[in-house]
Amino acid sequence: MSLPANSRTQALQRRLVLVLGVIAALAAAAPSVEVRGNGVVIANNDTTPSLADHTDFGPAYVLGAAVTRTFSLFNTGTAPLTLTGPTPITFAGTHAADFRIGEAPAASVPAGGSTTFAVVFAPRAAGSRTATLNIASNDPGQNPYTFAIKGTATFTAEGELPVRGGLLLHLDAGELTGYDNGDPVPLWPDLSGLGHDGAPVGANGTPAYAANAI
Repeated sequence: MSLPANSRTQALQRRLVLVLGVIAALAAAAPSVEVRGNGVVIANNDTTPSLADHTDFGPAYVLGAAVTRTFSLFNTGTAPLTLTGPTPITFAGTHAADFRIGEAPAASVPAGGSTTFAVVFAPRAAGSRTATLNIASNDPGQNPYTFAIKGTATFTAEGELPVRGGLLLHLDAGELTGYDNGDPVPLWPDLSGLGHDGAPVGANGTPAYAANAI
């Protein structure tokens, strides 16, 4: 017994609607990046670093201990997220060299999953240091995912620079200093009269006077 032409047409139409629905659902499935710092969402293209979400790294000493912040990267989409390129997270901008990745994220994040990555701020000069962080991925609407970061770099004290072991201070001061060859020099006087004398730091940080050195 065969179905009337009408019924066959309706059945085919229902199947077609079902197939088209599946195709549409598959096409709509896509990953979506969301980054959080200190539990706070950092919007894509954010240009205002904040201490609250750790995009402002706060103070750090030039050539001193670096500051590290850990961020969480979520895939809030409905398809697997893949970070792309040999270096998915990069830095751009005036002081990009002051920032680096300390811990890389996972290369792939399932839908609804997350991973973490750490950024290190190690300033090379004093002042406000700014950059833009970029995350490359297969997110169709947010590639790259970017946000501004910053930190404030200072010396350990005004007029003071970190001194490493093995430094010799070469002076040609005749009898004015009162130093003999090899004597330690515990203070670097500021001859400008501003009082910004620099004291060496560290156990091996005291320079020595070298007489008649070239």
